Amino acid sequence: IMGPLGYKLNLNLNKDNYVHIMRLVQMILADSRVPLNGFDFKSFFSLNRKFFTAPPVLRNVYDICWYESYSGSTVERQSASEVIKFFKLLLKNKNVFSNYNKIFKPLITQVLPDIESLPFVNDDTGKIVYSNYVVEGQENGRLSCNCSKKNCFNPHSLGEDKKNLRLSSQYLNYVLQFDYKNMEVAVLAKMSGDTRLNELVDNFQDSVYSNIFEDITGLQNFFDSKILGKKIFLPLIYGQTHMGLARSLDISADQAIIYFERAREIYSKAFSFVEKHQQQAVSDGYVTDIFGRKRFFVSGESYKARNFVIQSPSALICIEALVKLHAECKDLYKIAFHVHDGYFLALNSEKLQDAFFTAKQILESKTNYMPELQLKVSAKVGRTIDKMVLLKKKEKVI
Repeated sequence: IMGPLGYKLNLNLNKDNYVHIMRLVQMILADSRVPLNGFDFKSFFSLNRKFFTAPPVLRNVYDICWYESYSGSTVERQSASEVIKFFKLLLKNKNVFSNYNKIFKPLITQVLPDIESLPFVNDDTGKIVYSNYVVEGQENGRLSCNCSKKNCFNPHSLGEDKKNLRLSSQYLNYVLQFDYKNMEVAVLAKMSGDTRLNELVDNFQDSVYSNIFEDITGLQNFFDSKILGKKIFLPLIYGQTHMGLARSLDISADQAIIYFERAREIYSKAFSFVEKHQQQAVSDGYVTDIFGRKRFFVSGESYKARNFVIQSPSALICIEALVKLHAECKDLYKIAFHVHDGYFLALNSEKLQDAFFTAKQILESKTNYMPELQLKVSAKVGRTIDKMVLLKKKEKVI
């Protein structure tokens, strides 16, 4: 932890001094006159949330790990003077500073600590396990999970062998799952201004990929058109060649060229948008997305910029929704975990109906970062993660 004048405080926690050190830091954080710069504040707040009933009073807390990642920095800063100098750059960038205060500060100090303090029981071992997130853990800004600890589970890789988790509280006996529909395609449509893509995401939320498949192939009412539309469109947007498409669909190279050229013709603005950013990665060595997140690209990997300029804004919008869900949860639900554009809520069966409509309204409300975006969610419900049932339109939650 580093104070405003460059004073550095190194704290080594152990089982004997843990309570005293945590209370000391709580006292420091309660002083509104002291802006604190530090590395990985999230871990501190998560520990604090698990072992202390009252969270510390939050004032000026700035996480250097987050800003280093958001700005694309690859330089490690250890000295206090280096950190303070770096922090001043954050203050000068008003957009980035605003993103931190509105989204990432509550994410780091409140939202993730609450999620990480919610215990699950592994039915195979009988042990209590928790999630453990890394802010900006993935290259394009998404959260990742670090399972270096024995009592951790990774929500991002819940395979069949890891779905044997249940909530440890008898009062939280249901799980609601929400997933955004067509998130990356919708974000691309708004950023690129592509006419046809906007028409699809605005008017055909439930059949976007099926319509894309029909546009590109000319085949109507084709079996698995939704799945095949996904296999065609985003891979091509992200730089897949016609030969890669041929292998993916198990079709001839000549047919793949026809699909490739037709996709570029119909969705020309979408392709131009990502190609422009790939060219920037070649010429400048870096790309900045529309919300100020920056990434550098080494020679030969400029194609990754195509993915970045779509997934990075999508990640921010998803995290904004996560913060909103947390702010409005009240006593209706607890956020169990978050995976990319999916949200898992833990709750009591008596509150299932109200929680469903509250969370759905929050997730489908306009985002402050892209107001023209009209996102919809699908929903599932179940007593355990491996036995979730899809909720259809106009269907009761239970």
